[in-house]
Amino acid sequence: MPDLPCSAWVVRSFIVQFRLLGLLEVTDDDGRQVEIVRGRESSLLALMLLHANAALSTERIIEELWAGAPPENARKSVHIYVSRLRKALGADRIRTTPAGYVLRVRSDELDMSEFESLAAEGRRALDESRSADAEQVLDKALALWRVAPLAEFRFEAFAASETRRLEELHDVVVADRIDARIACGRARTVIGELEVLIERAPLWERPRAQLMRALYLAGRQADALALYRRTRVVLDEELGVEPGPELQRLERQILNQDPELGEPVPPPRPTLRKRRLQLATVTVVVLSTAAIVVATALSRGGGRPALAIAHNSVAVIDPRTERLVADIPVGDGPGRLIAGGGNVWSLNIASRTVSRIDVTRINAVRTFAIGRSPGDIAYGHGSLWTAEASRRTLDRIDPATGITVGSVTPPVPDYPETNDGGEVAYASDAVWFGSNHATVTRVDPSTLRVVKTIHSLDVGPGGEIVASPDAVWVDDSFGNVTLIDPHTNDAVAEAHLSTSDVGGIAVSAHAVWATAVDQGLLWELDPTEVQPINSFPVGPDPLGVALGAESVWVANAGGTLTRLDPSSGKTTTIRLAGSPDGVAFANGLVWVGID
Repeated sequence: MPDLPCSAWVVRSFIVQFRLLGLLEVTDDDGRQVEIVRGRESSLLALMLLHANAALSTERIIEELWAGAPPENARKSVHIYVSRLRKALGADRIRTTPAGYVLRVRSDELDMSEFESLAAEGRRALDESRSADAEQVLDKALALWRVAPLAEFRFEAFAASETRRLEELHDVVVADRIDARIACGRARTVIGELEVLIERAPLWERPRAQLMRALYLAGRQADALALYRRTRVVLDEELGVEPGPELQRLERQILNQDPELGEPVPPPRPTLRKRRLQLATVTVVVLSTAAIVVATALSRGGGRPALAIAHNSVAVIDPRTERLVADIPVGDGPGRLIAGGGNVWSLNIASRTVSRIDVTRINAVRTFAIGRSPGDIAYGHGSLWTAEASRRTLDRIDPATGITVGSVTPPVPDYPETNDGGEVAYASDAVWFGSNHATVTRVDPSTLRVVKTIHSLDVGPGGEIVASPDAVWVDDSFGNVTLIDPHTNDAVAEAHLSTSDVGGIAVSAHAVWATAVDQGLLWELDPTEVQPINSFPVGPDPLGVALGAESVWVANAGGTLTRLDPSSGKTTTIRLAGSPDGVAFANGLVWVGID
């Protein structure tokens, strides 16, 4: 973007900031938004910002805005749009020259230019081995990034190439910041962020090399070499190529423990609290084994002794032995549990936090403060999504930092009686958001634009949404389960269960599973006919439901975890010393939130 010296022109406009790294925003001296009419007028402003301080002829504008198919009055429309923009931005902002219209913008007034400037400054600091300075500058650059660049113009031809360029630059800046953090001796802190980056760009070798080095420096040499082997498989299957020279050299360095990589840090010694937890886990297993005879005698009164689990924690259970593997402290009131991005995520409702648990390193936990009161969470598109009904807001969360990077509030009818909770799910490259009892909204995860709001569902509050590539299922507190076709975005079928409260829902290849809280039942529905075909007693107050290890797992708030073999209908009850709510299955283990 050409940047004119201040002496070349004087702008009397009150505008101080133009933002393109997300939805288009313009603010004045006081930080108030300047209203720009959405549609062709805002598209013209975006186009002129992309060519700031350069002349755009009317013919060029018409070609870009209407993509080669302009209406007869296109020239007149352009003049009207320019006139309106001058009124909104100040008459001196847009000059008319023999070559066309010129929008005059200083580099410090446009977030896109500031982002590029900070990215270059951070790269220079890295090249000069000023890692701490580089991290600080790159943090400032990434803080400018709200959602996808040019979000509302994603499908406009004039913005396509610039959007791709900025997104690629964003990933480079993230990778540069990771290099800075590794150089500052914080390899462990970037592992989760790198896993997300690899998930988003699986064929990009740079983050794979960074993760290999980070794992090695974190004392996980075997994991680093295993990642290299997986990378070879991915590149061979997808591209038919071997890893590049850098990755091959890095593998040799890790095998030889090359000092050039830095000194690996041994895994942290368990703290006293962790040791006590480990000892308690061993003790539980020993005592449970020693008490087989007692457990048999007590079978009429509820089976073997309850697993000793702390409140406000996530219990990890081995499905092969049905024994406790770990008991992980999280925030207050863990409710919804989901798996995604190599982690299990716990929504801690009472403390308004979300805890991220690494499924391969169970004690690697980080808890983020959300600030709002979300009722549900989902993971997809490299992001964590939280839903809050009271503000009817869907938030996009950076899974590495816990920072909210985008929000959307779909225009839906107001139902005051449903101002609690909120539901969200991810599938079919879409986020599905329910904020009241009559609507489900499909949102584009890249732009946060509403694709469609599905109205008039016979769905009550307090429900849950689950999604797969071919179906979206919504349950509620009134005994209804509704099927939405993600290809048409229409509600196509509905089942009415003989219950007044559906607690949770999960979907397998051959069935839909829904819990009836008031009946203590797990209902099995035919996913094609959308009708109940069977029910199983699972315990008092069944809430969460998950699938894994060829079983259906139900968390019962009454203090049990029930395992159902769907082929035989046989159930097994695991008693828990606490009140379980959410349940998830990941990395071959069952994860249960204990309130």
